Amino acid sequence: LLPETNLLQKILTEAPNVQLLVTSRERLRLRWEWLLEVEALQVPRKNSAAPQESGAVRLFLHHLRRVQPGDTSVDGQLQAVTQIARLSGGMPLALELAAATTRLFALP
Repeated sequence: LLPETNLLQKILTEAPNVQLLVTSRERLRLRWEWLLEVEALQVPRKNSAAPQESGAVRLFLHHLRRVQPGDTSVDGQLQAVTQIARLSGGMPLALELAAATTRLFALP
């Protein structure tokens, strides 16, 4: 988005009733910008006996169950879910997007 902030600024100037929800790792530095920082969730430690107790795994499983309601094989995929939680760094948006892709791609 950073190279396109001029477009966002033009939209906001020309259409004052428009509101945009933008996620970015960096500030856009627009006059209208409101910042809400989202912290990473706790990820399970290596060889954790209960990875499902970490916030990142719980969030992923929550979204996975929304995408695949009634799928009982989800709980058997805990190792894959734990790896995804670690790779995402516990970032909530990354976890939600990863869970959404399970509509197209099965967990390993």
